[in-house]
Amino acid sequence: MSDTGDYTTQDSFFVPNRYYENYEYVKSQWIAVTSLLFLWALALIARQVATYLTERSQAEATETERQALLTPETRARASGWAPRFDRAADALRNCLMMLVAATILSSIPYPYMCKMQQPLRPGLPIRPEPICGTCLSNGSTLASSILSWVFVAMTLLATILELAVSDMTSAAMARTFTGLVSFPLILTIFILAFKQWGKIHDQEQRCD
Repeated sequence: MSDTGDYTTQDSFFVPNRYYENYEYVKSQWIAVTSLLFLWALALIARQVATYLTERSQAEATETERQALLTPETRARASGWAPRFDRAADALRNCLMMLVAATILSSIPYPYMCKMQQPLRPGLPIRPEPICGTCLSNGSTLASSILSWVFVAMTLLATILELAVSDMTSAAMARTFTGLVSFPLILTIFILAFKQWGKIHDQEQRCD
């Protein structure tokens, strides 16, 4: 890139690195994805630990205690945290898949024609006229990066609600509430990516 901010024909071996114009936004979105992946892994580990402890406690129980576990009042208490971590892991997995899809769409390199400054030639005091060449950009923006982290926060809220409630009715209500709030965020990231691609297409037309 030149000192004036224009991309030159020597910025890269093949094409100018225009794609890195929004590099920080793309990196922020993928950090959000990695954070959800880490939380999902922790939830899976916690689920396995809770399941092991539950199975071990039931195996060590006496016959009278096993009969007591069959009653509706004690069945939910005997299950412990295993079902809660199971629902939390499922919620994290679903949210992770949605955020991965939106991030991939936003970070796909998009080639377009752009004006590039030619390097100064020896013996010529005036720089040659800019020429059209192939540049790369993406659909990531500051807004999509912020929305990704808002989605992570809503996913954390959904995970906490899944761990806090024990009955399926309350869990379904909590899942519906967080879904109504989280799904529009992912949809907005998709819309912003397509809108950014439209701006890139307009820049390509002005280059002609």
